[in-house]
Amino acid sequence: MHCHATFYGHQVPPNTGILAIQKISGNIPGFRIAATGVALELNESFEIVKKLKLVGTPTKIYKNTAFISGMFNSDLEVSRFEGASIKTVSGIRGQVKKAIREGQPGSFRATFEDKILKSDIVFCRTWMPVDVKKYYNPVTSSLSKGGSEGWRGMKPKAQLQIETQTPIEVKPDSIYKPIERPEKKFNKLFIPKRLEEALPYASKPKEERKRKKKSYVSKRAVVMDASEK
Repeated sequence: MHCHATFYGHQVPPNTGILAIQKISGNIPGFRIAATGVALELNESFEIVKKLKLVGTPTKIYKNTAFISGMFNSDLEVSRFEGASIKTVSGIRGQVKKAIREGQPGSFRATFEDKILKSDIVFCRTWMPVDVKKYYNPVTSSLSKGGSEGWRGMKPKAQLQIETQTPIEVKPDSIYKPIERPEKKFNKLFIPKRLEEALPYASKPKEERKRKKKSYVSKRAVVMDASEK
């Protein structure tokens, strides 16, 4: 299995071998090769993007039109995404129309192929550009005079935190929290009388209504035989 990586460094001809070593230090008898690869292409600026899924929820629904909130933070963001395609979890496709003044900032009007429900989640698939950090530190010393002890490379952040006993920074947004979903209450199925009369007997709803008086089954007494006792 191969993977592609883009990094900022010196120019090399294509098909040049690349070797990545995790750490070089004197207290480790060996070293670990983190990755091996080959240079494929050189370019001054690569366009790197990552997937971004924007999620929103409907607030008001009018037939095939709905007001969506929670996907954008301002009306300016909505204007940039006018005409973008959106989709619900159930698979109903739609389109972003225009921002609305009602509700929280970033709410907009959208049209769909069919009427959606309030329990539906609307999402928009987009691509977000990623900038490569332009940092390159060439090592001009030959590294062979003193071996690994003659040259001291830059330590990664994880190694510095272990040596200095610095606690790892934890963002409160990155902590997993228990998901609490409210129980959905669906309305009972209502069948008109005319439609119920036209249905065959096997398809007719057989719902026993609650009786005001007790039936004879609850009143009758059960007499047990001697063998059953």
